[in-house]
Amino acid sequence: MKICLINNIYRENPKTGSEAIARAMVDGLRKKNQVFVITAATDHAADKAVYEIKSLYKKLPKIIFPIRLIWHLFDSVDALKYLKIKKILLKEKPDLIITHNLKGLSLLLPCLFKRLGIKYIHILHDIQLIYPSGLIYYSKESVLDYPWTKLYIFFSRYLMQSPDIVISPSNWLMNMHLKRKFFKNSDILILPNPALFSNSEKISGQENEKFDILFIGPFSLSKGALFALRSFIDLAEKNKDSRLIMVGHGPDYNEAKKIAKNQKNIKFIFDDSHKKIISLMKEANCLVVPSLCYENSPTVIYEAASFGLPVIASRIGGITELIRELGGLLFEPGSKEDLIKKIEWALMNKEKIKTIGKTAKEKVKNYSTSNYIKKIEDLVN
Repeated sequence: MKICLINNIYRENPKTGSEAIARAMVDGLRKKNQVFVITAATDHAADKAVYEIKSLYKKLPKIIFPIRLIWHLFDSVDALKYLKIKKILLKEKPDLIITHNLKGLSLLLPCLFKRLGIKYIHILHDIQLIYPSGLIYYSKESVLDYPWTKLYIFFSRYLMQSPDIVISPSNWLMNMHLKRKFFKNSDILILPNPALFSNSEKISGQENEKFDILFIGPFSLSKGALFALRSFIDLAEKNKDSRLIMVGHGPDYNEAKKIAKNQKNIKFIFDDSHKKIISLMKEANCLVVPSLCYENSPTVIYEAASFGLPVIASRIGGITELIRELGGLLFEPGSKEDLIKKIEWALMNKEKIKTIGKTAKEKVKNYSTSNYIKKIEDLVN
């Protein structure tokens, strides 16, 4: 079978969960199928099976809000990209198209797929079809009721039409779309994302003197980096048996280092490479996922489970489903008191928290990439 996979970013070293899953799908599907990629940004320029459609998408975070909003409107109906991609599809003649994030590539594409009569699967990763940035913050849900948001939803729903099949990793994300009347005539499937890390033999945090709490991700408001940092500082005033290890970089990185300047039990690691994350997950006692925005199904939770690393996470969006399925502790988003309470419970119940990690390690074996690819292939064979 010849398959076209479309995602707005396709890199050798993915930096987001959606990128990583798109990349894993290409690698997995190529074992039995012919696969080519259409993207708005890539570092695979020499790969003849990767077509790059130039777009401003990758520069979007640097553009001021009013201009960014105008860009979103033009991007949704970008006829030039429509014609460029049509030319590629007529040349390649795929049997199946699988799309991930279409921002930067035009929402006219679903109409193109229908006109060409090509079977089409869309995989949801976030709420960009509902809200342009894909970021809705806890207690700020009212933005979804703004007139311009409703107008945006109307147009994106009209342009997306009804793919043959729509896949979501979480019930929460799918329900967000169905509630707003997306995908009326599509077949719906809830299929958790694959766990992309290999299932390590070693259980995390076996030999630590201190209880190491790991944060991995962008230092940004949405990921709750500064919130987690301030919560830990309050915890450390009465409990010296833990250490916070913060991995990554981002807009709040320098601010985080200033806040933690005199804190001996806080360590910053700028290196967030695949190799480094594996090493840290093997050594930590737990992972904290303090998201302040509604997330779908964070890849980092699957990764932690692969190493038997227990997770303490915000009770928000699709995170709630994933933690309840794999095991872990949930706390009220943005509640410093509740997060501290959950960490204190972990410190006082080290054997129980290890058991939670071991259970997650067993359960996540069902989320292998090979199982995921087989389910995708079964849908179309």
